Formats: sequence, C-alpha cells, structure tokens
Amino acid sequence: MVPQTFPSVYASSNGKTAMVVYVITDTTGLTRWVDYIPVKSSPDTDVINSYNNDGTLMVSQLFDVSGLQAGKDYIRVYEDAAATKRWVISSDGFIPVYKLGDFLYDNLSLEDGDNLLLESGELLLLEG
Repeated sequence: MVPQTFPSVYASSNGKTAMVVYVITDTTGLTRWVDYIPVKSSPDTDVINSYNNDGTLMVSQLFDVSGLQAGKDYIRVYEDAAATKRWVISSDGFIPVYKLGDFLYDNLSLEDGDNLLLESGELLLLEG
C-alpha cells in the first residue's frame, strides 16, 4: 500500500506534514507492504510530499513506540537498500522518504557537553 493517509505531524520549519514512522531492522516473519513499508532516503532535491516520480514523503521518525499502536500512531517502515523501483508496490519497490530530522541536523552541530552550536555560531544551552 502506498499510504495516502497516515499518522502525521506538522513541521513548522517548512509548513509541511510528515508521516510518523518507526524504522524496523528485522523483517523476519513480516510481509512486505502489509506489515511494513519499504523505504529509501531520497535526495533533498526531490519534491516534498509529492507522489510524482520526483516526489518524496517527509517522515518524522519515532525512536520509542512504547504504548503506541502500529498503523494508528505510526507506520512501520524498513530501510531497504536493495529496493530499486520508486513508488512501485512490488518485491523490489519502495517509497522515497526525506526525514524531518534532517532539517534539524542540517542546521545544528554538537558542541562539547550538552550544548548545541547553531549554524549562526550562537550557542544553544540545553537544560539537563
């Protein structure tokens, strides 16, 4: 299934919505396109949230799904490096995705300790 509706969050950084996903690392016993969606990261030149050939779905990745339900609160995805066919539901098809986190990581770099250094050079102090 190519998801047309899905759990999502609003990304204020670019005014788009992002599909909420949890990345699984083992597909043993699971069925492709039923139990999980195969994905591959796409270049940032792709059109965000477009289903065209040059499109990609923006995603927001969860790292803990305790108390959440797959399909309702998030979509299970598997990063399939061997997949070759964009937007094709097949044994070698995948959905191209662009991780919402990439917007943040592109603009922040870690500094010593619990602080972040913004691209502008300003120090962002984190409470901890």
